[in-house]
This record gives sequence, structure tokens and C-alpha cells, in this order.
Amino acid sequence: MYSRIVKRGVIVGVVVVVASSSIASAAPPAPGPGGPPPQNVVVTNGPDKPVPVSAAQSGAWNVGITGTPTVNVGNFPQAVATPLWQGTPYAASQVIINVSGFQCQDLTPVPAGQVLFVRTVVTDFNVPPGNAGSATLRFTPLGGTEQFLRLPVQRSAPVTQVAGLYDRYQGALELGMPATGGLAACLGGGPDLNGTIAVLGFLVPAP
Repeated sequence: MYSRIVKRGVIVGVVVVVASSSIASAAPPAPGPGGPPPQNVVVTNGPDKPVPVSAAQSGAWNVGITGTPTVNVGNFPQAVATPLWQGTPYAASQVIINVSGFQCQDLTPVPAGQVLFVRTVVTDFNVPPGNAGSATLRFTPLGGTEQFLRLPVQRSAPVTQVAGLYDRYQGALELGMPATGGLAACLGGGPDLNGTIAVLGFLVPAP
């Protein structure tokens, strides 16, 4: 009886030892004190989810341009011909007052050895209501004789003067003509006509 009990105890002990050994061999090893070893991870993204990439500069960067590039631009403005009246600017004017009849005042003369290309002539004068007036430029064209050139004028808004409300006339002429010698501004009409004439142009050496 005793021997049967001993045999059963031995058999149970062996079964327990074998089972414990099997469980111990099947369990994963415990991690060490430093944690698990690093693993390589591969991430694959589709074109709709790109992976952002950043880089830190180290030294001089090369952006892909080497040598001296050639740039051709076909719409640069082209040079234009020098205008006929390119030269030293000329501007002269005269104020004429209390005109009754026809009165002229000399403008700055054209210097010797030069030609004045008269570009624009401008006038502005006023007369008492119901009276007329005129503006004239006296000049000598290049190679010609002295002439009187009457300027076109139009009536504009009335202007207030010391003596009351006067009629106002204004006008301008694009002449573009070479002149030499003396010039004069002339106003005619009245009585009591007051106004000015101005000449603008360029001085160039005489041919």
C-alpha cells in the first residue's frame, strides 16, 4: 500500500516538472534592462499622402545654376529717332496790358549761330464785354523774311478784372517751324485788352 502511494507521488512530481519545463520553454524571453533592440521601420506612402522632407543647410547650397546663363528678351523697347527739336529748351513770354489797337513786345531773341525750332505758341487774353481781340507772333523763318502769324483763339469762361467782368480768349498753335533772329508777341483789339503770349521750343546749332 505504501509503495503504491510513493509511486503515485513520484509520477505526479515528474508530470509537474515536465509541464513546468514545457511552459518555461514556450514563454518569450524577458526583456533586458535596456528595452528591446531597435527595429527597422519602412513606411510606404501613396502619391496622395507625400512625406514632408526638411533639410538643414550645411555650407553653400547649389541650386542647379552653373556658369553664366544667357537670357534673351525680345520685347525690350527699341531706340527711336531723335526728334527734330531736340536741343536746349527755350521758353519766353510777354505780358501786354492796356492795349487799344495793336501792340507788340519783343521776346527773347534767338542767339547768333543758333536756330529756334518753335514748337508751341500759347496765348491768353481778356477784353471788356462786347469787344474783340487777336494774338499774333512776329518771327523770321529760317532762310525767309519776317512774318506775322495770327494764332487761333476761342472764347472761354468770363474772368473778373478790377474794372468788372471781362470776356476771356485762349488759344494754342503747334508750329514746329525753325526761326532765327528776333521774335515778338503782339495783341490787338481793345480798348483795355490785357493778355500774354508764350513761345516754347528748342535751340540747336545753325546748319
